[in-house]
Amino acid sequence: MIKLEHISKTFGGPDSGVHAVRDVSLEIEDGEIFGIIGFSGAGKSTLVRCINLLERPTSGTVTVDGQELTSLSERELRQARKKISMIFQSFNLLPRLSVIENVMLPLAYTNVPRSQREMRAVHALQAVTLPVDHWDHRISELSGGQMQRVAIARALVNDPPIILADEPTGNLDSATGALVMETFHKLQKRGKTIVLITHDPGIAAEADRAVTIRDGRIHDGAYIPHAPRTLRSAVDSLPMISASANPPKGVVA
Repeated sequence: MIKLEHISKTFGGPDSGVHAVRDVSLEIEDGEIFGIIGFSGAGKSTLVRCINLLERPTSGTVTVDGQELTSLSERELRQARKKISMIFQSFNLLPRLSVIENVMLPLAYTNVPRSQREMRAVHALQAVTLPVDHWDHRISELSGGQMQRVAIARALVNDPPIILADEPTGNLDSATGALVMETFHKLQKRGKTIVLITHDPGIAAEADRAVTIRDGRIHDGAYIPHAPRTLRSAVDSLPMISASANPPKGVVA
């Protein structure tokens, strides 16, 4: 479980600074897709970066799997972050490296032998269903959707239980965005916890729960409990009307 208690983040001085996040408390359950929705500048990206302490909160506590991250030393925090991977809207891939080299990159500073690094990268790329004939391509040769799948694979290579995704569909067309969300649902079935930042209500509706953030605050009534994940699932949940039943006036069965 991820537990945020009274998280605030201020950039600059306490009087003249920018209050990006204001007294936010949340609990995110293991194995759920949790959405945080808001317009640009609402504070959603700052909030998610507080979860892995890429942004250290000005006040409040962050607890992941019972361990309070905000009380750890930098060395202890580096170890704790191995449980959490992050996917960035801008992908942050290295254009001079191949696809598989980009995915292997997080393992470069570990004790994992090179042969095992390649095997882990292969498994991660298979998990996001990127075709094998793309693995030796340079990043500049890929489409936006393919780059995002590489970024997801890179986040998976250490097999973290928690994935933070900052606007993962923000730079993609709707069809490609749907493929990325399908990947997230498959990862959820493997037990991953996914925190999804978005400005798109349609993407937020794919989450198990979602909250709205505005001016750095979470707003009451913003939870979306167990929203239908796709339009098809919503249609399938409607009651069936028998062709033999008497139709309403003006409706032909």
